[in-house]
Amino acid sequence: FTQPYLGSRSLVLGDYNIAPYVTSDQIVLKAGRMYALSAWMHEWGEVHVLEYNSAGVLLKDNTVLHSAAGMGSEQMRRVSATLVTQPSTAFGRVRIQRPVDGSFSIDNVRLELTNTASADSIVENQSMERTKNGLPQAWHRRSTSLTTAIHEQSSQERVAGLYSGHIKHSDSSAFGYFYSDFMNVRTGESYTVSASLKTVASKGGANIVIEYYNASGALLKTEHVTAGLTRGTTDWHRHVLLTTVPTNATRMRVFLRHESGGGSAYFDSVAVAPGTGVERTSFDAATRTYAVSSEGRTGVTVTSSYDTRGRSTATGIVPRGGSATPLIARIYDGLDRLTGVEVAPGSSLGITAGFTYT
Repeated sequence: FTQPYLGSRSLVLGDYNIAPYVTSDQIVLKAGRMYALSAWMHEWGEVHVLEYNSAGVLLKDNTVLHSAAGMGSEQMRRVSATLVTQPSTAFGRVRIQRPVDGSFSIDNVRLELTNTASADSIVENQSMERTKNGLPQAWHRRSTSLTTAIHEQSSQERVAGLYSGHIKHSDSSAFGYFYSDFMNVRTGESYTVSASLKTVASKGGANIVIEYYNASGALLKTEHVTAGLTRGTTDWHRHVLLTTVPTNATRMRVFLRHESGGGSAYFDSVAVAPGTGVERTSFDAATRTYAVSSEGRTGVTVTSSYDTRGRSTATGIVPRGGSATPLIARIYDGLDRLTGVEVAPGSSLGITAGFTYT
């Protein structure tokens, strides 16, 4: 069992799988552009990006990501890389495969234009670059039976990439909104929710909110990313909310809203990124040294020790539920110059390097 990076599930390819790989749905790609592919992975595995032209002919099979074995029984590691699509690429697919025997786990796979992507974000199509039926893919509009407001993917305004989400009102149209696909979350997790907003002659104003739901689909809590409504004509502004998943919440989604009255609201670069964890600093008054421990999202704690002059003397790691393991020890001379580094100190695998200065 491997602890998922986010939510309650991850994909596992093992000996019991009939197919050696899993392939995504078709993804619209732009020709000759740089994309970022990232994922949290455990044990041996590969992530490919398959590029096709408009006729469906395979142009290239990019082996973009590799993961390494030996990451620990419950640990995932983030792996990322970039690729540039072919001049005639029209769409692609992401293929996850296990090239060797054994099991392979993966979570939070993302493929986005490099200048629009937040690799750790769990919201889909965060910069509105992908489209479906004229709307940003994975974003859903308020029903046309309830409002005549225009909801569209727009190239008129954007803060990143080529597109944004646009809601435009007439004087009489009812309020409109986009809402994201559901994201799986767990009680107590922390997230940074952020989005960019621009308005043009907006009378009713625009805002951004998140909603938490329990396993039965009942709404538990609503939180505002924006401080009130943004009205009139405003330039792009980034709004950020730090939030903690409430008790019994299992799912979250983001709402991008524009109230009635006329005008336009544009939304772009929406990100829901896991918190960085907990960082603690301890100080020894007797020796006047201090140490910093940082617990990350996956439960791994990295420890750093410093001497009285603030020089980093040691780095270690504490796996989830495990004991501390020294990784690096450093030695300095009286002029604050690094004179020695020992990797895996105190173990049979220890390697020491010394430095001299002239």
